[in-house]
Amino acid sequence: MDLDLAGRRALCLAASRGLGHACAVALAREGVEVCLVSRDAARLRQAAAGVQEASGRAATWHPLDLTDPAACETAFDALAEERYDIVVTSCGGPPTGPVAGFDRGDWEEAFRGQLLSVAIACCHLVPPMARRGWGRVAMIGSITMRMPMEGFALSNAIRPGLAGLAKTLTQEYAGRGVTANVVCPGFTATGRLTEAAARLAADRGISVDEVVNGWTHAIPAARLGRPDEVGALVAYLCSERAAFISGQSILIDGGQSPGM
Repeated sequence: MDLDLAGRRALCLAASRGLGHACAVALAREGVEVCLVSRDAARLRQAAAGVQEASGRAATWHPLDLTDPAACETAFDALAEERYDIVVTSCGGPPTGPVAGFDRGDWEEAFRGQLLSVAIACCHLVPPMARRGWGRVAMIGSITMRMPMEGFALSNAIRPGLAGLAKTLTQEYAGRGVTANVVCPGFTATGRLTEAAARLAADRGISVDEVVNGWTHAIPAARLGRPDEVGALVAYLCSERAAFISGQSILIDGGQSPGM
């Protein structure tokens, strides 16, 4: 299927690795000019090379700490002048643990990265999209938005705000050609997931394999998801084919969530 995205420009946050990078690769393969954002310049250089190797298209990059609101304000204000048609937001998963396992600083950092950075990006990047009459916002959320899980207190509490943001953007901008959706991955084979498994294994006094096997056993598809599967869904939602889909939180979880 031709997604009719050639010539569009996308800003992909937290795209030096994991799901953000997979989304950048998927868009680049559709002919989109992508700019990668993350805090680590060295990883960004490697990630841009990876995008070019996978897609045959060069990628630009911009270092930015998404947990720094002042830096986000400055960066997104400047980036808004560069005519991005698509913004894919992500910030990696927050640390795992119970509610009482985190102090105020942990909660504030998770809020800044998972929700505030997305809101700041949208405040600067979405109005220019609406003025041009076309735009796409794809937010990477989590299955925890629909199925809160033990040991994922920060994600359970903060990430559902993305759903409210997507609904609000839809109410305000869908009539001017801008859609906003949240993609909610289940357990997907990324470096972040491996790190989360190690932390939970240490907390529970069990092996990492036991943690991962427990997750896999709960998935009807009987496997972890792949980052490229998330990237493919995001690319579709950013296309003209998905112009009537907005304000949705879409699970990609192998059937794990029990909700209808």
